[in-house]
Amino acid sequence: MAVELDKKTGKYMFAGKIYKDEKYSKAYVSRIYFFLNKLYKFGVTSEYIQSNSMTYVKRDLRLNERKEEMTIWQQYDFDLFIEEVDEQMMKCFYSVLFYMGLRKDEAMTLQWKDIDFRKQTIDINKTYRYKEKDPNKWLTPPKTNNSYRTSQCLIHCLKCFENGF
Repeated sequence: MAVELDKKTGKYMFAGKIYKDEKYSKAYVSRIYFFLNKLYKFGVTSEYIQSNSMTYVKRDLRLNERKEEMTIWQQYDFDLFIEEVDEQMMKCFYSVLFYMGLRKDEAMTLQWKDIDFRKQTIDINKTYRYKEKDPNKWLTPPKTNNSYRTSQCLIHCLKCFENGF
């Protein structure tokens, strides 16, 4: 990775060659940029260096770049996958993810009080933050209000729960 001086604009350019070669994704380069920025800020705060050189670096935002299309499984794809899963508990877990549209972190936080067998619904009201060091902080509210939801639960998924998921 390199920080180069752009001769046309006179400004520093982060990983300009990498962008031109289209070798790395925009997200990957952004992660590196933000990591280096954090690292330099730490160096300034800890008085190892006098200034954050990353403040002079101009990022190429690549506004015209299209995001890669997300691959969404169809029923056929899921059926092929689930045939290869041996453990019943994992079959249930993957079925809940696929049929309910849950993220794994949402499914991992489900508690019995979140499942209403009579109404056949699941209440999604928390997520799992495994990066926290303190286990008391692992269950957190969802990031956005749109992540709070109550979803209809398929009979197949309810049976998984009843059988001791």
